[in-house]
Amino acid sequence: MRETKKARPSDVATAVVFAAVLFLLCILTFILPQRDFSENENRSLTTLGSLTAGGAKAVFDGSFESAAGDFFRDQFPLREGMLKLRSLSDVLTLRMETAGVMYGKDGYQIPRPDQSCAAAKGNLDAIDELRASLEKDGKALVFAVAPRPADALYPYYPAGYDGSDLERGRKAVFDGCSYAVDLLGALSPSIDAGEYVWYRTDHHWTTEGAYLAACAILSEFGKELPGMEYFKVETASGEFYGTTYSKTMSPLTESDVIEYYRYGGDNAFLTEIVDTGETFDGFYDRSYLEKKDKYSSFFGGNNARVRVTKKGGEERQTLLVIKDSYAHAVMPFLAMYYDLDVVDPRYYTSSVYRLSLEDGCSAVLILCGVDTVTENQSLARVRFGTGG
Repeated sequence: MRETKKARPSDVATAVVFAAVLFLLCILTFILPQRDFSENENRSLTTLGSLTAGGAKAVFDGSFESAAGDFFRDQFPLREGMLKLRSLSDVLTLRMETAGVMYGKDGYQIPRPDQSCAAAKGNLDAIDELRASLEKDGKALVFAVAPRPADALYPYYPAGYDGSDLERGRKAVFDGCSYAVDLLGALSPSIDAGEYVWYRTDHHWTTEGAYLAACAILSEFGKELPGMEYFKVETASGEFYGTTYSKTMSPLTESDVIEYYRYGGDNAFLTEIVDTGETFDGFYDRSYLEKKDKYSSFFGGNNARVRVTKKGGEERQTLLVIKDSYAHAVMPFLAMYYDLDVVDPRYYTSSVYRLSLEDGCSAVLILCGVDTVTENQSLARVRFGTGG
């Protein structure tokens, strides 16, 4: 009969200590002050109150189990420190990727895009229908598509990764819409030249990238922006850590710089957040520069509807802009030629076509990223809306 091997006292002590630490952390999860919002991740967190909100019904339908997992993930003590340790380990072990974000050359953090294209056909069909309706009204529609970081930052990919498997989303957009304007072409020469066209820690283009995109967009309307030397570059913040950093939390990350391209008279505009009635002069809500989400200093971030008008009573045409957040840094350039009526279809649920009749716009611009077209169904309601 084989003799049973006894556990060594050191092994038992290790197991007991590990269990005790785990138990203590679980207890601390419940008794420490809970956070209901993560500024770093820019999202609401699961709290004990939301965990128990479903009552007994949640236990039986399985939602309690899912919420419990979210609660421990969001409220676990030292969570951000452990995330930083994970990202550091991924770099030191040459894995070079954390939470779906690749660590590229020159400090670029490049998110791998979702390859789902389930929403593309519905969105593109709705855009086609909107375009046909606008043409009957004598109004032009320009559909401009911003590249994803993985599309734009090919020169900065980690060694050995060719990115050929990331083309599906772009193919769905440009094969499905012959008149879509691919803004990657306006950015590529500057990216290849090593210019600061894309943030290293965020999924958006920089203000230089936005300027290049605006040049391409306005040329579709027969207008031309002044050369870059026309603008006075103002450094708004040198401490910007964007959305991709929020996923990696890498302690090796260097901050990005947010710049405003200022021009004479750019404070002679009134920006109105229609959702809230809030107004401010110019294009920038500088209160966001004191927060983590500094990119939202452009026009106050994501809102259902925003109006931008030039003060002084000057007669100007109105451009209706249907957008996602890529448009925020572009709009100061568009405002040089147009008053702007701006809607975000992720939050604005009424018919954009009906709005085009009500506001008397002269033309319509749809400006959004590839992912908005392929993954988010909000563009499918631009013709008829869902809110009446």
